[in-house]
Amino acid sequence: MDKSDFSQARVAGGGEDSTRILVVEDDADIQHVLCVYLKHSGFEVRGASDGEEAMAAIPEFCPHLILLDLMMRPVDGW
Repeated sequence: MDKSDFSQARVAGGGEDSTRILVVEDDADIQHVLCVYLKHSGFEVRGASDGEEAMAAIPEFCPHLILLDLMMRPVDGW
């Protein structure tokens, strides 16, 4: 998927057809900024604070993209 395909997949305001992004970040401030920016850009966004929370959210949320912090505890991004 190139950049133009990704842009066309977005639908402003979220909804069933919008691109879903899961933001996995243990720093609450960074997670908040990323989520706000992505929501403002028209994506459906969900945040997770660690790997365990992310693994639980994936089957329900079915993200198209996961932004993942690699250095987290107790479960890292690797």
